[in-house]
Amino acid sequence: MRADERRTRLWLIVFRRREVTVAELAEELRVSVRTIKYDLADMTHFYPINTVRGRYGGCVKLQDCLPSTKGPLTDQQIDFLIDKWSEMQGEDASTMAGIISVLTLPYRVRPLQ
Repeated sequence: MRADERRTRLWLIVFRRREVTVAELAEELRVSVRTIKYDLADMTHFYPINTVRGRYGGCVKLQDCLPSTKGPLTDQQIDFLIDKWSEMQGEDASTMAGIISVLTLPYRVRPLQ
């Protein structure tokens, strides 16, 4: 999985759960905790997330200023789009990433890359 795909998935997980540990993200995305921390270091500058230090690696939270709504799609619909997206390649995958990003959060500072 490319870094842009991983960060999109990371963003979707945080967006849907509102709070998740770094260890859970690493396990779910099948990468190291260090990789997640590198991704988060970049993403916190452009996405409405906060990182919280902790004894066991800390967690990531959606900023409190965002409404508690999950957006126009249900979790099942988002899962369906992610499953289809993971099967795509090239321009189709980029197009689907754009669709997912538009539908999941209208508050993002920049598009997913």
